Amino acid sequence: MKLSCKLYMSLSIAQLAMIEELSFHTTKLYNIANYECRINGFMSYVEMNGFFRNNWHKMYMHSHIYQQILRVLEKDWKSYFRASADYKKNPHKYKGTPAPPRFKNHGIKKNQIIFTKPAIRTEGNLLNLSLSKTMQTMFVVISLNLELPMKAQEHLNMDELQQIGISWDRSRKQWYFIVIYSQEEKVIDSSFVNVMAIDPGRANLCAISFRDSMEQYLIGGKHLKSRNSYYNKEIARLSGIRMKQVDSEAFRRTKRMLTLQKERNDYIHDPCIRPAGRLSVSHLSIEDHCHRRPKGHQAEQPHQEFRADPFAETGQDD
Repeated sequence: MKLSCKLYMSLSIAQLAMIEELSFHTTKLYNIANYECRINGFMSYVEMNGFFRNNWHKMYMHSHIYQQILRVLEKDWKSYFRASADYKKNPHKYKGTPAPPRFKNHGIKKNQIIFTKPAIRTEGNLLNLSLSKTMQTMFVVISLNLELPMKAQEHLNMDELQQIGISWDRSRKQWYFIVIYSQEEKVIDSSFVNVMAIDPGRANLCAISFRDSMEQYLIGGKHLKSRNSYYNKEIARLSGIRMKQVDSEAFRRTKRMLTLQKERNDYIHDPCIRPAGRLSVSHLSIEDHCHRRPKGHQAEQPHQEFRADPFAETGQDD
């Protein structure tokens, strides 16, 4: 099976410069290819791969990065086609008409940089990402070398790294890394019978019980909802003040709003992850019970009071 790990690492000025340069050229190439698809019709990955082979932005990218950009654009267009076809059949599911993929803005919405397995090498705690000859000459380096934190090395399977994506966090104004690696799936012994049930609630975050144990956990959520409401209202209040100072086109979140958003995310994330450290779970199986509802039964909206809280994170980490 494949697992992923999200890393925030301290980067040097030279490393930041290389990442910014790569992001600039990947963003420009994505926009150029997207423009061609908008004006002259959709092109598949194979067609785009040959059409843009001589584009000058390609000189700054390793071949695998170049290919991944076009693959992502192809997926974006196919997703648009599927949404458009479904919109004709079920328009009530959408708030508006599906639109083609938008252009990216390097200053605001920076493009992701994707390194695939052939472009990834490891030497001890060092991660070496291949660069094009143009980038090597420009920055006088052989590759983009990154030193992984000790905690990351303990969790990652360094010999089975499959893909590394470098993305821009718009709230933190910081680059982060998404590392995808292969991990051998543990086989559960046939004698294993203990089962844990997790029931997400409304007033409480969730209730946890076990079939073969008297232990039970009830994770409270009222205080979490209260703090979440405070952060959201405060951000909305500051946004309204900023909107009156500048028009909507020039609106950008202030440092205070970004700080509050980070505090909110960290606060919400902490109580969702903390219970997982108290549990020992060897296997997680999610079952859909929707088919057990009687015909004509109108199900209530799940977690309607917790819509802004990250229930998915509780499930993934438990």
